[in-house]
Amino acid sequence: MMYMNMSYQEAKVRLSETLPPKRFTHSLNVMELCGQLAPRYGIDRDKALTAGLLHDCAKYIDGEQMVAICIDRGYQPDAIQMQATHLLHPIVGSFIAREEFGVEDEDILNAIANHTCGRPGMSDLELLVFSADYCEVGRTHGDAVVAREVLGRNLQRAALHILDNVIRYNQAKGVTVHPASIKTKKYYSELVNSNVKGNEVK
Repeated sequence: MMYMNMSYQEAKVRLSETLPPKRFTHSLNVMELCGQLAPRYGIDRDKALTAGLLHDCAKYIDGEQMVAICIDRGYQPDAIQMQATHLLHPIVGSFIAREEFGVEDEDILNAIANHTCGRPGMSDLELLVFSADYCEVGRTHGDAVVAREVLGRNLQRAALHILDNVIRYNQAKGVTVHPASIKTKKYYSELVNSNVKGNEVK
């Protein structure tokens, strides 16, 4: 089932015209990893491919323009997002996915909207896109291989592993961490430690 108003190839062409080559390749890599792991977790593969491909569709929109787009569509950025406007690209991306690519499925739109900071209680598709964005094969940071291995076994544990590393990294650099990431880490820490949905994929 297609969840866009165009084919994957048409969507790729459109993205290639708006994203730098490296970011376009990243989007393809996330799409591929999501498509590869979706069946393992019982996730609709076409949803995973669509969300993976489009997750960064707004990445290179100017910050002021992203603020304007959000406000025009009824989303009021908070103080941190107003300062660090790159945090708005997932929200704006969900708007673009709906308006320009014809995506109406809320799970896909949520996966795009929450792929950076996450949120407590993410769906399996949201968890997959969130994690694949961090550890797709083109990522060269030292933790990518470890995170990819964890992602292959457990979605919740992967999200917690990634949040823990990203938050510690940003705090060490003196970068303000959005409260959504802190809340999401707390949620998945409690979830994993309580062993709810904690079984490993065999």
